[in-house]
Parts: sequence; structure tokens; C-alpha cells
Amino acid sequence: MRSNTSLERTRSTSSAKLVRRRARRPAHSLDVMASAVAIAVYRCEVAGKPTESLDIQVRHFDEFSPAAIEQRLRSEPLHSYANDAGETVTWPLVHILSIEPVDSPADGTEIAGFVAGCNEFPKWSQP
Repeated sequence: MRSNTSLERTRSTSSAKLVRRRARRPAHSLDVMASAVAIAVYRCEVAGKPTESLDIQVRHFDEFSPAAIEQRLRSEPLHSYANDAGETVTWPLVHILSIEPVDSPADGTEIAGFVAGCNEFPKWSQP
């Protein structure tokens, strides 16, 4: 994922689609690295079968390095546990929506976000 892009909804006469837009990047001095947030989507699977549950997490990282952040997210061990019925529940990473630099945002400032159509969520809930 590129560091200076995020998703934006555009409309055409036939359908809406997701496109990348340039995010405003703060100026950094060479000796100061921004921290970052990533928005990641995890899908719930029970006994190996996908459910309709998605966990959308906003994760903080001390340094802004999109490639390193993506590698860290993708290399994390799979979170799993047994439910009350004794079935194995897992939460695999299915999509990284955005990785954005964060300095010292003003109160109430959006630091990361995404725009997705209703059809995007069902796609992430399927293998």
C-alpha cells in the first residue's frame, strides 16, 4: 500500500467505485519521523467457515513506514480461541484499508478513514 494514498468514493453514471486519492502529508524535518495508523479488517471464521462478522481495527505504529507496517500486520500470528461449543474461532487479516502518517493532530481531526460501498463488506467476509 502506498503511503500517500487513501480511498475515496467517486460516482459515475453507471456505478460508484473506490479510487485512490492523495492524502495530505504533513511536512517533516529529516530528524523527526511521524507515527502512523493503519486500518485493518479481520474476518471471523468458526470451525474454518467464514461468518458475517468483521473486526475493523485502527492500529497505531511508532514509525511511518507503510511497507514495514503491512509486513508487521501480515506476519502477526493468527488470533484463535475455542468458543462455548468447542469450535475454533479465528480472525484472519483480510484487508488493509489505509496506512496514514500521524503527527500531532488538532482536537477532532480525522487521522485516518476509508470510504467503502455496502458491497465491499460482504467481499471481505468471504475467503
